[in-house]
Amino acid sequence: MSDGRTVTTGKSSIICRVNVRIENGPVSTHSLSMFRRLLSLISALALPGVAVCFLAGGCQKAPVAATPAPPAAQVAPPLPTEAQPKLKTMKIYLGSEEMSVELALTDRQIQTGMMFRTNVDEGTGMLFVFANPYQPGFWMKNCPQPLDGAFIDPTGHILEFMDMKPLDTNSLVAHSDQVQFVLETKHGWFEQHHIPVGTVIRTDKGSLRQAFPALGGGP
Repeated sequence: MSDGRTVTTGKSSIICRVNVRIENGPVSTHSLSMFRRLLSLISALALPGVAVCFLAGGCQKAPVAATPAPPAAQVAPPLPTEAQPKLKTMKIYLGSEEMSVELALTDRQIQTGMMFRTNVDEGTGMLFVFANPYQPGFWMKNCPQPLDGAFIDPTGHILEFMDMKPLDTNSLVAHSDQVQFVLETKHGWFEQHHIPVGTVIRTDKGSLRQAFPALGGGP
């Protein structure tokens, strides 16, 4: 006859299994009495943190839940080390004034911007286009030329101007969280051409929204 029993003392996280095999006939009262005494002795000896394994039994630690690994930290892309090639251009109109702007559309193009550009021609600039309106911050790291920045909402209205000083690594954060475009151009251009806050920027295709129909965040 085979009888498998598990002894649990409450004093340890170790589980001991005792297997007793009794052969050749029925179990006597004396054998059962000795077996009970044996179990009592095993329980008494099971001190905290100590496992007692007897006879044909085996010991194993109680299963412990695995601790999940922390999520991998996102690594920021390295900073650009040189000026980017001239980007695709588009004409925009600010009142009666016309400007030819390069289009910074991808994350890398936006990150690089006008870094390492040593000259900004009159009547030119760079238009940064974001997928959705938000509150951007710009800096002038590796930008040796002074610039002016116009922060523009989804409808094409200029919300504010910022004076962007060469090589300034302090972030210039927009006051509005409804900025979807930023126009950088030569320092002093907006003032010289009398472009005020509230001016609506248009394109040959109509509004900025019409020029970039895939953008979110506006009508």
